[in-house]
Amino acid sequence: MLRKAAILHLFAWCVACSPSPQETPTETEDKEEEIQAFATEASRVSTRILFYKDTEPPSSPGELAINYGQPRWKPEYEEMFDELTKGKRWRFGNNYWTGLDTNVEISISGTDVSPGQYYLAIERTSEDQWYLLLLNPEIIRAEKLDAFYVDEAPPGVRVALQWSRTSEDVEKLTVRLVPDEDEMSQASLDIQWGGHRLQAPVRVRF
Repeated sequence: MLRKAAILHLFAWCVACSPSPQETPTETEDKEEEIQAFATEASRVSTRILFYKDTEPPSSPGELAINYGQPRWKPEYEEMFDELTKGKRWRFGNNYWTGLDTNVEISISGTDVSPGQYYLAIERTSEDQWYLLLLNPEIIRAEKLDAFYVDEAPPGVRVALQWSRTSEDVEKLTVRLVPDEDEMSQASLDIQWGGHRLQAPVRVRF
């Protein structure tokens, strides 16, 4: 039971979150098979960088944002971390897909990302390389894939991430887009959960 609970909660680098207690199933019947509907009410958070020009009128050369749900870290996840993450792909956050929306061209770890919307996941290879996966939402919508089934989604674009341990555990998944104080076109992506941290450089092309 412990392993099952861990698998259902572990985020993208190790999360497939179970339905929240607020989800109430109701049943309706299709012509050929039974369908269950789950109504969900869950809070989501956003990290965003808005570029601003102090002109008259004010203007913006672009912005980018990541929207995600925040699963909670549990101590038992650490015991099975390698088993549950190595050589696997996992959803990033909980409930609905975590999404990146950018109206400006960017690069993440040197990989070009065109303006648009992307669903996100995280992958750890058997060779112990970590990647952020940028998935095409149109394909996923056409396939009607929930984030729980992220391993069935098309490969998408791989973006390298750097893994490290943190000195303190972060209870809720926390994602931050952090602008560089000295260079406007540079920023960083910072992902923390439990005692684990994933980072990548971000560059904006105006």
